Amino acid sequence: MTKIGGYDKFIEKVVGDDEAAKQLMAGMMSEDTLKQAFGQVLIPLPGGPAKAGESWAREEKVPFSGFGTLTTKRKFTLEGEKDGVATIKETAEVTFKPGDGAKGGLPFEITAGELAVKDYKGTHEFDTTAGRLKRSKVSMGMDGKLAVEAMGQKIELTLGGTTASTVTVTDKAPKGAAAD
Repeated sequence: MTKIGGYDKFIEKVVGDDEAAKQLMAGMMSEDTLKQAFGQVLIPLPGGPAKAGESWAREEKVPFSGFGTLTTKRKFTLEGEKDGVATIKETAEVTFKPGDGAKGGLPFEITAGELAVKDYKGTHEFDTTAGRLKRSKVSMGMDGKLAVEAMGQKIELTLGGTTASTVTVTDKAPKGAAAD
């Protein structure tokens, strides 16, 4: 994904005319951050037909204004195909580099830090008939420390946790979903 159309209108719709809120929101949810989020649904496919066991890779750098940059080196492997569904396994290495001192509209700055992502695993089911992702599951653990400076105060944060996400793409809206 190279561009998200309507990004500025999206930010404006979320925060309205408040310039400070626009700057804060743009710092927290940059266009690159949204591209990364959509990467869960739009996984990169190989350049041509692949056979079971074949792999391909993608590296993504996502700047988070005021925080730093996350670099993700993702590896995808086609496990196989059954009944029109290709199963793709994913692993990744994720590194974090603290910001360059620019706050990007945020009321704080990450001055130092290290984050370690472990056990990054993903399974993606691609509907070969529809030509799109059917289901995606990704999980990972993360530990680390961040040095934060806000309003003249220096704070050290210790982080730890796991995250898991599941995305399901369907032809119809789920029951109870609002129609737009």
